[in-house]
Amino acid sequence: MTGAVYGRTPNLGLGLLEFNFPNWGDDANINTKVIDAAFSVIGLSIKGAWTNSTPYVNGDLVVDGDDNSLWRALVNHTAATTGTVTLAS
Repeated sequence: MTGAVYGRTPNLGLGLLEFNFPNWGDDANINTKVIDAAFSVIGLSIKGAWTNSTPYVNGDLVVDGDDNSLWRALVNHTAATTGTVTLAS
């Protein structure tokens, strides 16, 4: 293993990181790129964390940062100016 990586996950081969290692962020960024590529291969695109006053289109996937659940927009809309994704569902 090189850098901060001390092992690998069985499915995606993500590096398991030793966080007190210098420049461990470089290896963390590689993990992020692997995850992004894996999602694109299966046709899954997550828009990011759900936020108020944001326009969403039918099919957008967003993450609820409060409970880490994944939500899909069923219609084009702009999220409410206040509240949470669960109130907007």
